[in-house]
Amino acid sequence: MSLSKILEKFNNLLPDLYAWRKGKKLNDLSDFNFIYEYNFSEMNDPIIAVKQTFKGNMFLEKKSKNIARFSGAKTFQQMKELTENLYQNGEKVEFKFFKEKAFQIVERYNDAWLEAERNVAISNIENAKIFLESKTSGGKYLQYVAIGDELTRDDHEALNGIILPINDPFWDINTPPNGYNCRCSVVEVSQFDDDFKISTREEIGRKTKEINEFLKSNPEFARNPAKTDWIFKENGKGKHAYFSIPAEYKVSFEKNNFKLK
Repeated sequence: MSLSKILEKFNNLLPDLYAWRKGKKLNDLSDFNFIYEYNFSEMNDPIIAVKQTFKGNMFLEKKSKNIARFSGAKTFQQMKELTENLYQNGEKVEFKFFKEKAFQIVERYNDAWLEAERNVAISNIENAKIFLESKTSGGKYLQYVAIGDELTRDDHEALNGIILPINDPFWDINTPPNGYNCRCSVVEVSQFDDDFKISTREEIGRKTKEINEFLKSNPEFARNPAKTDWIFKENGKGKHAYFSIPAEYKVSFEKNNFKLK
């Protein structure tokens, strides 16, 4: 299903959505299952593709379930924001103003934001696969690779070329992706490769100064995707905002919406 189809189906539901009272029906979002399915498919397809060539299916299955819960929580947050825009200063807004705002919300969640989220999923899966396959095959060293064009962030470019043993703790927090729309990757290298040189601790300290500041405020990216069975953090420090379901909806959300328990 394309975004245009999503918007078409959403448009057909707008009159019913407009009839909701503030907060009503958030315990049952079955009418909006198509939004959940669209997000889940867009982010889960990269996992399906990797499954065909990778033996770690159980590991990937857990990441897939994380994507399912993430997509459900994301759908909930969209509907919550929509119902909050039904009223202004205690009065229900006119339908034409609500419709305009509603489309802005749905497009924001399911276009630009979804693209960034899908990119995180792809990078997470691909770099996890490289790391695990290298480890399984007996690889000893990994190199951090940044694209190095005008879109590359300075703190990511600084890491470019770092070479360390695969078991070095550096990879526990610096394996890409290191942020939304991060295009960096790791590659296996050998001591027999040209220009092979293990990075020194002094070099690591200097090159990670900027990225460490980012990771302090974005701890969900301070991880190795090959050592976590999630793509978007569900609990604890760095938990994604989508997973902040209000207490009054949490039980019924998990039971009724998208069967995500």
